[in-house]
Amino acid sequence: MAETNTTGVTEFRGKCRIHWYEGKKRKYQVLSNIPYNKTGITKAARIRAQIIKDFKLGISEDDYRGPSPTFGELAQQRLDILSRGKPSARKSTKSRLNNYWMPVFDKWPITQIRYSDIQAMMQNVYKKNLSNKTMKEILTDGSGVFELAIKSQWINENPTKLVNKEIKTEKKEIDPFTHEEMNLLLKALPDNLRLFYLIRYYCGMRPGEVIALRYSDYRDGHFRVTRNRVYNVEGTTKTGNERLVPVHPIVQKAITDAPRVLHSDHIVNNQYGQPFTSSNNTGRALVRAMESTGVRYRDPYNVRHSCAARMLEAGCLPSWCANVLGHSIETFYRVYASIINRAKIEEQSQIWASMD
Repeated sequence: MAETNTTGVTEFRGKCRIHWYEGKKRKYQVLSNIPYNKTGITKAARIRAQIIKDFKLGISEDDYRGPSPTFGELAQQRLDILSRGKPSARKSTKSRLNNYWMPVFDKWPITQIRYSDIQAMMQNVYKKNLSNKTMKEILTDGSGVFELAIKSQWINENPTKLVNKEIKTEKKEIDPFTHEEMNLLLKALPDNLRLFYLIRYYCGMRPGEVIALRYSDYRDGHFRVTRNRVYNVEGTTKTGNERLVPVHPIVQKAITDAPRVLHSDHIVNNQYGQPFTSSNNTGRALVRAMESTGVRYRDPYNVRHSCAARMLEAGCLPSWCANVLGHSIETFYRVYASIINRAKIEEQSQIWASMD
């Protein structure tokens, strides 16, 4: 952060921030409508000098804050900050802000948005029958904008906090497919998606990790998982960690037998021979396969859970399973506690039954 000592003006995300003292207390204020350049510094310095002068006369500095930034302006600043992290996170946040927040609050001054305004917006969101997870993500995105406003001293409290408390956390129970069900589904899928779900079922990888796989990631019977693909943007894996995933012999044979697509290094491609931009359509295809085969509906993400269940039932150690799936051991135990406990009960029952 650059600072001009002679003016008491510093740069804050491209805007001028002024510093002064009221007695022994140091104060500062971001002037969001004044860019940090030669002209802006001069203007901000004059405002600072006037604040100091008027403070001695008992006049508040609030009169010199300038107009409040709009929600849209701060939302863009928030996205600029997120651009330093995972591209996929920024893109999904931008999508939710554009779909739910910007149509209502884009031009609203951030200081004029109240809890009741957000609650009214959320009433319309409730009608879309979104999952609690998605609802929380929408609120989290908006909350990030208001937190930025707090840090910039435009507001004192985050109005989304009260709304967030009204949404109960929805705990989804995992519901794995049986091996017989998976075989039926795999046979009902198109060839390119059959390979996609074979990898998911036998390797336990996340959807975005599978569509990001390249042939160069496949060596010595393992996938080197380094990327995740979301909305045509590739970033790191969900945890940010790379891992080696053993490739089951059934998957190895499927990769060998599958015709390689020209002009694409990706292992899995769409029906046009191009890399998938998103895994959304893959889920719809599995739902259609469930309908055509009569397999009871589950969220397609349960294919990953089915892999974990099969590994545990086969006697694989939870620590090894966690590494394959890209979980911490703590997360793995929390997510798959019911399956782990069932496997342990069956194992102990067999031990007890073998006793004379």
